Amino acid sequence: LVEMKRRLDEGAIGQIRAVQGDLGALRAYDPADRLFAPELGGGAMLDLGVYALSFVQHVLGTPSWVSANGSRYPNGVDAEAAMLLGYEDGRSATVHVALKTPGPGRMIIFGTEGFVEVCPRFHHPDAVVLHRGQDEERIALPPLGRGYAHELIEVGRCLDERLLESPTMPLADTL
Repeated sequence: LVEMKRRLDEGAIGQIRAVQGDLGALRAYDPADRLFAPELGGGAMLDLGVYALSFVQHVLGTPSWVSANGSRYPNGVDAEAAMLLGYEDGRSATVHVALKTPGPGRMIIFGTEGFVEVCPRFHHPDAVVLHRGQDEERIALPPLGRGYAHELIEVGRCLDERLLESPTMPLADTL
């Protein structure tokens, strides 16, 4: 996704105005499973939402406000959440994450001159498609592991260069 961000920064789809996406994983409720255990950070937001919100923040930056709605399991752990993130200049993001429903796991970035589709699953896509008018450019992304390999490579690079944080994912964004 570094290549996608580079192209966005160069204006490939004009000024970025919105992001829309989802990440769902249908799981049967089992309070003994770590996905549903509050003491282990269970729930849709901590298991799936972090990826979706990190993606939005990487593209749009930190929002000015967030509105959310969702549901919980009997033990209080969140089952699903729909979020609207707003920015002072009118940009926005809509994101849905859930353990109650499946979903494609796609992100779309809307610009003033086109849009980018990050093919499912967006946290380890095999392609990104740039749409500008009738033109479509598919950028193939060879698979590298199942989504965590890029993070491990970046940590290794940062350690080799004695960096205290990654320029791609600064500590402030993690907080």
